[in-house]
Amino acid sequence: MGKKNTFVLFFLFLFIALNSCKKDYRRSLENKINKLLQKKDYKTAEILLKKEEIRNKRERPFIYYLFAKVYFSQSKFAESFNKIKFALQDTSLRFKLLCLLDSILLKIENKPYYEPLYYEIVFKILEIDSTRIGSERALKIAEYFYQKGEIQKALKFYKIYLNGNPDDFDIFVKYFKIVGNKDTIAIESLKRKNFLKAETVITVGDACLHMAWKMYESSKYDSAILFLNKYFYLKEPLERRGEALLLLANCYIRKGEFQEAKRVLQNVIIDKYTKPEEKEVAQKLLSKL
Repeated sequence: MGKKNTFVLFFLFLFIALNSCKKDYRRSLENKINKLLQKKDYKTAEILLKKEEIRNKRERPFIYYLFAKVYFSQSKFAESFNKIKFALQDTSLRFKLLCLLDSILLKIENKPYYEPLYYEIVFKILEIDSTRIGSERALKIAEYFYQKGEIQKALKFYKIYLNGNPDDFDIFVKYFKIVGNKDTIAIESLKRKNFLKAETVITVGDACLHMAWKMYESSKYDSAILFLNKYFYLKEPLERRGEALLLLANCYIRKGEFQEAKRVLQNVIIDKYTKPEEKEVAQKLLSKL
């Protein structure tokens, strides 16, 4: 074995040893703090952490996280938020901090005061890594920033939510209303989830039609009608209006609601946007009802 390989192995073992010591230190200190919190001995916990803050500068972000836990246990939320900000220096703590922040938000009574702090810190954490954010949290954050008028921040979390919930077309439509009818990233995200396979899917209206067909083919006619109504509400793309109306008529036929089916088919015949071949299909279906 050459000298170069020997040095590599030496530093590798050293890194592993140091990392192990770090984990042991953190585990031991957190266990001590947790025991003190169980006893509600907050004063001793704070004294211990202040000593560690002076003694172990490298572990200060982790110590600040533990400070935040101690303050949270005493309902000192402002102090807890302050320590969490400092703890963010260590990105490995992001999910521990996220759990603590969620616990704070559930416990606080003065939500209007603390919510901005919560969402701004959560946003910073999730900018580092949003892989374990969770759909519900993503939607909450998106809605918060949307209401504040911080649209770019809101869009980031709407996209995360839609990636995990591509069939939530209420949010999907809302998202598209913000960014306009075309958004390649969102459409591609839905295609990857196998909800939008067709190459013709370009707009949210196309997406609604695609979902309507998917529901119809699964015999979920009420759901198909829901998505078709979303398409009619959006009024685009107009060139697929005849297709949508015929599909709607077929949904009513399958449900045995023939009067509704006749009404829709008559609309196909008189609608100025439907194609001649679609009008012909509508007339044939009408003759059979």
